[in-house]
Amino acid sequence: MRRESVIRMVMTFTSSFEQLADVESMETQPLLGKGEISSIHDEFRIILLNALPLIATFFLQGSILSMPLIFVGRLGPLQLGGVAMANIIVTVCLAVFLGLGTSLDTLCPQAYGAKKYKHIGLYFQRSVILSILVAVPIILIWLRSAYILAWFVDDSDIVAISSDYLRLMTFSVPGFIIFECGKRYFQAQNDFITGQYILFFCTPLNGILSYLMVLRFQFGYIGACYSLIITYNLMGLITLVSIYLSHRNAQVTNPELDCWHEFSTEVFRNWGPMVRLSAPAVIM
Repeated sequence: MRRESVIRMVMTFTSSFEQLADVESMETQPLLGKGEISSIHDEFRIILLNALPLIATFFLQGSILSMPLIFVGRLGPLQLGGVAMANIIVTVCLAVFLGLGTSLDTLCPQAYGAKKYKHIGLYFQRSVILSILVAVPIILIWLRSAYILAWFVDDSDIVAISSDYLRLMTFSVPGFIIFECGKRYFQAQNDFITGQYILFFCTPLNGILSYLMVLRFQFGYIGACYSLIITYNLMGLITLVSIYLSHRNAQVTNPELDCWHEFSTEVFRNWGPMVRLSAPAVIM
């Protein structure tokens, strides 16, 4: 009996070591297969090449809201304080749409990997509609921000500037939503460049418009809002045009790889997975 128990223990340890060796061999395998990638250096190079456009995209996109503050600061501390407070509120609220868009980071690559290319366009449309529905209460809060801010800020002049700024910024929301969802629509297809090119054009344009609207044309702090409205809606418009051109090109070259989904009532069904993926990201 004792000999049998010892043999059983030895066999258990042996199988455990074999499983551990299998796991280690899996972890040391190249990411893209032995035939394609043969070293860690090559894998790191590919990851870096894909990451650089994303780094540039996030950097440029993050600088858009802060760019007008450079020129508003020349108007005086009162205007700077009011616009800065409004920008903080806008940044927090726009983060909600960033969270809603993260569901596309999971759903769209899965659809692309499964070769269900039409689902990518379907998820894009669902995400845009969901974001617009969530934007309705946010816009209502911005429109009534003067009454809300008065409870927290004693300076009535700063409250007036911030509330005026927020009311106008409601016109920038649609463009921001379309760009954010469209950016992920392209990234799921391994296209990290389109969003980067859009920002390469729109971010410097935002700086030029901020200077012209705030100082040159003397619209004051409202000019900063005008520049952001033009910039965000232009980003959304260019994104839609890029999606259309991509759709037309795919129809000519390879219709099977066309990711656009014709708009239908299917867009309004099966929102559960998207909501479940989006909710934690919005909270974070």
